[in-house]
Amino acid sequence: MEPVNPMLIFKQMDEIKDEIKSKQPLVGSIENLINISQEYKETNPIFEKRIIELSKEFPKVQRMRADGNCFYRGFFYALFLFLIQSNDKDSLTYFQKKFAFFRTKLEKRYGEFIMEMFCDSIDDVLLSIEQKTLDEEKLLDLFNEQMTSESIVAYARFLTSTYISENQSTFSFYVPMGMTVSEYCKQNIEPMEQEADHPEIFSLSSALLDESTGLAIQKIDGKVNENYQTLIFPNQDSNPKFNLLYRPGHYDILFK
Repeated sequence: MEPVNPMLIFKQMDEIKDEIKSKQPLVGSIENLINISQEYKETNPIFEKRIIELSKEFPKVQRMRADGNCFYRGFFYALFLFLIQSNDKDSLTYFQKKFAFFRTKLEKRYGEFIMEMFCDSIDDVLLSIEQKTLDEEKLLDLFNEQMTSESIVAYARFLTSTYISENQSTFSFYVPMGMTVSEYCKQNIEPMEQEADHPEIFSLSSALLDESTGLAIQKIDGKVNENYQTLIFPNQDSNPKFNLLYRPGHYDILFK
């Protein structure tokens, strides 16, 4: 047997990424959740059944590109969409203060010059929401602009990393043995295309959300005895204002 050529593997991975980029928008249009169930009809009847069941409560879905950034992109898209649709001034003020607070922290941690573009991308969206110049259609266009979308994802990653670093006693449990929290953040959170797992979700939700504005994740996996599982962040007492669908390795936005 010939030895595996690692360069060939990397080339194949790059080709897969290029194919995903060519076929999937960063954020898709809202569609019927039942469409996703059809993708599992031949290969995974358990997933098909669970998605059909979930569609009774959440009939619509908005897909994120499967590029490893889907959780962060979906989180911020859903958050901004909530602020647009709710027209809730108190919620908008709350998040404006939150982001202003973290801007100071991020600029201190990474440098003002480095963080300026990322923080400005968030502030620009919030200002547009406040001035009512950003609607659902324009938000979709905005998140499909490569530079803006990636700036928001990068911001989310830096914020998540900062929150975990400042709360090491809470998150050290999730860090693999032999790795420091700082190393974990630099390798698993800050780089683009690194998938988010429970500690990243908990961190970002704890940093930005509260009991009045929570996140619910409807989780579908391969466990035989479960239908779908609802996880609420930052804690179980939070009132979810937006929902994400989790399938192994991927997140999309759900709508009732």
